[in-house]
Amino acid sequence: MEVPAGARTRGVALLVALLSLVSVAVGAETGARVLLEDTFVDNRNGWVEDDNEAARFAVASGAYTLEYKRESGYWISTQPVELGQDDDFEIDAVIDRVRGGSDHRSGLVWGCRPEAPLSFSFFVVSADGVVSAGRQRGDHTVFVLKDVPYPRIQGDEGALRLTVRRHGLATALSVNGFRIGSILSEPPFGGDVGFYVRHPGGVCVRSLRVSATPVPGPTSLSSGAEERQPGPTSGETSGSARAEYREADKALGDRTRPAAARVEKASGHAQRALERAPGDARAHVVAARVALAGGDRRGKGYDEESVQTKALPLIEKALALDPDSADARRTEAEIRLALRDSRTANLALARSLELSPPRGLSFFLLGWYFRLTGRPDAAEKAWAQGIAAAESVDERAALLERVALQFLCDREIERATALLAASLALVPGCPDALRDLGDLQAAAGR
Repeated sequence: MEVPAGARTRGVALLVALLSLVSVAVGAETGARVLLEDTFVDNRNGWVEDDNEAARFAVASGAYTLEYKRESGYWISTQPVELGQDDDFEIDAVIDRVRGGSDHRSGLVWGCRPEAPLSFSFFVVSADGVVSAGRQRGDHTVFVLKDVPYPRIQGDEGALRLTVRRHGLATALSVNGFRIGSILSEPPFGGDVGFYVRHPGGVCVRSLRVSATPVPGPTSLSSGAEERQPGPTSGETSGSARAEYREADKALGDRTRPAAARVEKASGHAQRALERAPGDARAHVVAARVALAGGDRRGKGYDEESVQTKALPLIEKALALDPDSADARRTEAEIRLALRDSRTANLALARSLELSPPRGLSFFLLGWYFRLTGRPDAAEKAWAQGIAAAESVDERAALLERVALQFLCDREIERATALLAASLALVPGCPDALRDLGDLQAAAGR
């Protein structure tokens, strides 16, 4: 089937529009600069001070005391800072005397929009030794990390240093220099930074420093250093096993064949690789990707039972063998997204971005995550970055096809049609894309 000239033109126009979004995400490198710093010897920065039936906030004697009195709800105090939508930053605060019951939480907020509906990202600690992180939008709370233990120092009265550091697409969280984990750098709701208290209890903040941090090299559009591949951890991987999983990868990426034929051929190679190297993490990653492809219903989501029973155990085994493989973490994120598990997908993708610079697939998965969590504008921006980051025409065409299928899942027929046409304009002859495009055009004709 030949792609009609009109569809090809619309597809290329949509591709250009998507790529134009990239310019807003790429800026010149800048040096670190302090945006807000306070040791609370006085209230020169104008923090909220109040004492009412709900809360008490006071600056005195080198501390900002925040106390919440009610049995439910929370209170925040923030200041505006000059951070752009895509700027990297570090927030560092020293707090002490975290006190309250097991439900009490206090800590940092950023990307805050103080107008209704009050919305922000948060990183908070409790008096009983756990931290949580996520996003709040009005009355809706989404936890990405919840009740993760942190290293205690001198019990509840010890000082704690909370650090939030955004670098590119991942934001690292630490307590007392101990890495708690990383979460995805999500679009901020607004520009305020500050403090949070929830449920009865209080905290004293001793210092706060907010800095815009430099980006040491490209983190948005370049694949950067070569990525370490997952390796064997028990015994040696035979050359024949490596050959098998490379053939599986090759078969899976051969878009000149129908998807079912690709999966069938790749499955045989992946199975032989597992038989010859059962302790090889890479073999399990490839086998997991093959199993995931087998559950793909092209524009109709995934067969979740198939993904749950076939792909998920394989990637869990790969991570048990090599937990620091970026490829394995990225594949874990893709499997979790197919299962609509946005929370675990967030952590897996953020970890992969810590281990390796982003590539085209990373941005596609980021866009999928944003689409799944109800932020279509952020999704399209991420997909534009992924298309721009593609290292070959074939990869760009494959990404366009995958974005098209995301739109098709949501029944956005016109956009799906245009993107399939753009993919075929780059690499003609993909039978699945040709069939899908023909079906869409036939349906539009009816």
